[in-house]
Amino acid sequence: LPGDSLVSAYGYPQPSVVRIDVTGAEPQVLDGMSQVLSDDRCRLVYVFQYLDRYDEPRAVKSRLEAYGFDTTETDGWLRAERP
Repeated sequence: LPGDSLVSAYGYPQPSVVRIDVTGAEPQVLDGMSQVLSDDRCRLVYVFQYLDRYDEPRAVKSRLEAYGFDTTETDGWLRAERP
């Protein structure tokens, strides 16, 4: 179930912090959260990156930067913070 559906259809509150660790499907998870990530109330995203499983190594970073997040990488984790 896409993250956007949890907020729009099921009434969960808009998150301000998101943590993602899904063993290689991170780009697809982000694609299913376009409305959540576009909302300025979402301030911080942590994603554990399984880079060996991506077709494009910058897949996660480029998506988050497109939503206006500043990103930093440490020990496999990508931290994305809205300025």
